[in-house]
Amino acid sequence: MGAAFLVSAAFLPWSDESVSDIPVLQDFARLFLAGNLPYADFPFEYPPLAWPALALAGLGGTADQDSFLAGLGLLNFAFALAGMLAVGRLTDLAGGNGRIAMYGWALFPLLIGAIARNHFEMLAAAPAAIAILLVATGRPSAGLALIGAAAMVKPFA
Repeated sequence: MGAAFLVSAAFLPWSDESVSDIPVLQDFARLFLAGNLPYADFPFEYPPLAWPALALAGLGGTADQDSFLAGLGLLNFAFALAGMLAVGRLTDLAGGNGRIAMYGWALFPLLIGAIARNHFEMLAAAPAAIAILLVATGRPSAGLALIGAAAMVKPFA
C-alpha cells in the first residue's frame, strides 16, 4: 500500500490534484489549532467529528499547503493500513482469502489517485470496515458505535 500511496503522490495521472479541498481543509485546521470552535466561532460544513480529524492532520503544519497535505496524507495512510487489516480479517472470517482482499484494498490509491491523500474519506471508511469486523466477531455494540462515529466524520451516501 505504501508504494500505491507514493505513486499517487509522485506520478501523473495519479498525482493530479486538480480535484482538491486542501485550501479549505487547511484553513479549518488552522482555525481549530488556534482554539476556535466549529459551529460556534465560524461556520463549519462538515459533521461534528470531522474537526478533530482535520486538526490532527494540521499538527504537521498549516503554514503551507504542502505541510498540511503531508499531515493529511500520513493520517490517511495510517487509517488505510488499519482498514486493510480489518478487511483482510473480515474476509478470512467469511471464508475468503484475506490476503487477496488486502491486496485489493492496498491498490485503492491507484484507482482514485490523489484523492487518497487530499480528502479525508479514509478517516470514515477504515473505521467502517473495523466496525463491520467488530459486529462479525460478536461485538455489535462497539461495532455500531464505531459506524456511528465514522458517519460523524464523513457521512456515507
